[in-house]
Amino acid sequence: MIATTKGIDFDKPYCHAWSGNDKIKLEDYASSNASIWGETPPTFMIGSTIGTHIGPGAVGVAFFEKE
Repeated sequence: MIATTKGIDFDKPYCHAWSGNDKIKLEDYASSNASIWGETPPTFMIGSTIGTHIGPGAVGVAFFEKE
C-alpha cells in the first residue's frame, strides 16, 4: 500500500462498520482514534455475506480521500 498525505474528505460520506454481536471493538477503535474522526461517524453492522468471510469482531472504516 502506498501512503498518502491527502487525508479524509469529510465533505463526503464516511462511516465505521463492525461484524459480530456487539460493537466493543468498534467503540474501542473510535475512542482511541477520536482525534482523527472528531464527531462519531455513522456506524453500520457488516452483513452476513461479508461477515461470514471476515468473522466476528472485525472493524472497518470507509471514506473518500481528498483529491
